[in-house]
Amino acid sequence: MPYAEAVRGRFFVLGTLAFMLVMLAQVGGIAHLFSLGMERVGAAAAGTAVSVLAVCSITGRLAGGALVSRLPMRAFIVVNMAGQGLGLMLLAQAHTAPALWLGAALFGLPVGNLLMLQPLLLAEAFGLRDYGRIYAASQGLTTLGVAAGPATVGILHDAAGGYVAAFTAVGACSLTAMVVFLAAGRANARGAVRV
Repeated sequence: MPYAEAVRGRFFVLGTLAFMLVMLAQVGGIAHLFSLGMERVGAAAAGTAVSVLAVCSITGRLAGGALVSRLPMRAFIVVNMAGQGLGLMLLAQAHTAPALWLGAALFGLPVGNLLMLQPLLLAEAFGLRDYGRIYAASQGLTTLGVAAGPATVGILHDAAGGYVAAFTAVGACSLTAMVVFLAAGRANARGAVRV
């Protein structure tokens, strides 16, 4: 599909918005995970939570790389967005080290996959003719979410006096991204949307 046509379509607009929201939630959660752990369970357990997140992110991405060619990509993206949202919401309520580690694991599993899936989705939806320009436009907008994530969580933490509201909000942001992505519809190889 030509660039000018692709970037005006519902699939591109809503799909990009969904990834902007999911990256805001992801980067905000990652940036504040250690601080959340420090506030609640101390430095050692907080450091372990960061390690759990990293290991689960790598494990999830390796598994996701094997699964993505065998599963419908749209469903795989939805599952990853939902998993990230639930992991963030679990972290919002985690006040013990085991709960923190469990939340970090659930949050970590989709992290690498969501980074990998956006370019694959765009290539599948629009083809390779103008892929570079289409991906650059989508990624440029998604980067706004990446940049806003840490500040958003910090502002919410300060306004609400803790991480419960901040992590609940970014968890909800990830689940909202899932709904927005579903609203984008489906795209065939020409990028035409089918509901």
